[in-house]
Amino acid sequence: MSRRSAIGTGVRPPAEDSMALIYGEAPAPAAEPNPDSSPANQPAVLAHLSVRVDPDLLERARDLAYWDRLTLVAIVEAGLRAVIADYEADHGLLPARPRAVSRGKRRSLSEPG
Repeated sequence: MSRRSAIGTGVRPPAEDSMALIYGEAPAPAAEPNPDSSPANQPAVLAHLSVRVDPDLLERARDLAYWDRLTLVAIVEAGLRAVIADYEADHGLLPARPRAVSRGKRRSLSEPG
């Protein structure tokens, strides 16, 4: 039974398939612990995102997270990756956007610096 057909049928595939679904590959074999790679020694590289979603969609995501032992973050990341990959498959790679406008007071071009 495929992974997609198992969702919502009450049949739960093995947990290791969940990570392959999210990252699109088989999980890597467990490596020996390295004291230099502990979470305390690694800088945080994740960005914060706040969104508002339809309450029914959020409940479905929570159900998926519960039954497949995932986090909502993993589900959202997988969804964003899938949407972007589909878009880029249809339209090609997107160029980088112009540098972001800095936060703070906005000035018109005619105002002195």
